[in-house]
Amino acid sequence: MRNLIRTKDMTEINDYARMLQCLGHDLLEEAGLTWFSYNGFLRPACMPHEVPAIEREQAAAALRRSSCPFVRWDSDFGTAVDSKWWYVLRRGPYAIEQLSGNTRSKIRRGGKRLQARPASVDEISGQGYQVCQAAVARYGNQAFLPSRESFNNKLRAASNFSEQFEFYGIFSNGQLVGFSENHIQGNAVFWESIWYHPDHLGNYSSYLLTHSMLDEYLNRRGMQYASDGSRSLYHETNVQSFLVGKFAFERCPARLNLVYSPALALAMGALRPFRWSIQLAAGHWRVGFLKKLGGLLTQDAIAHEIAAGTYRKHRGG
Repeated sequence: MRNLIRTKDMTEINDYARMLQCLGHDLLEEAGLTWFSYNGFLRPACMPHEVPAIEREQAAAALRRSSCPFVRWDSDFGTAVDSKWWYVLRRGPYAIEQLSGNTRSKIRRGGKRLQARPASVDEISGQGYQVCQAAVARYGNQAFLPSRESFNNKLRAASNFSEQFEFYGIFSNGQLVGFSENHIQGNAVFWESIWYHPDHLGNYSSYLLTHSMLDEYLNRRGMQYASDGSRSLYHETNVQSFLVGKFAFERCPARLNLVYSPALALAMGALRPFRWSIQLAAGHWRVGFLKKLGGLLTQDAIAHEIAAGTYRKHRGG
């Protein structure tokens, strides 16, 4: 899916979607809604609390115009109950006194050794990629390292769309030792990617950066929430466990909606009876293809359970 929105149409696209395009995502406009390609599938170009009501026919029409195998979108954000689809987020007000004594101690010790604050594009341009390289080297998975082109797109997005994309950094004597890439829309912030240099994790850089960003976005700016994104389709991540356990993030439920292309619909129908076997194999052998297939089947099961009405919608707010 390339360049499906013509230049003359761009006046109709909001700045958040423009920012996503600057990051390298392809955009598609269908029935007044902008969609973007993400990891090979189609989704609305907005954060979950900004997703409008979408009919399945509208989503299917957008899918037909793309080359993606499926389209995914959220609904009932914050009002679905008993849903296995959620976003990990923190609402305000926030105060360090709300945290455990152990967490408060680590934040204060980190603050004696490091400094956390908004980072300029120049600072990330000069030192950011080295932090990414060091972070990836610690876990030995080069697949997570952004390409130089992708990294430069992030710098460009932060320069051109400063109200929708910004960096927040952590420093040791002026040297960048970690940073977060933050997307902003509708008075909320999404921490899209966070990078830590492993040499400074012992100085509690993750504690100080999280604390400082919560204070910045929830208290100083009064945003609705800060989010690390949706639940993983593979397993609970260490980052999300850290945020929930140490900083009282919550799992905010939503309804997960899917529309498949005809070919993928047939394939998923054939594979559903073997979901548990495939997921067991993916966990045992950790093969990339099996892992991705297992994630697709988990996503499919969540959406089918929700569509079957086995979750409730909270009526109180």
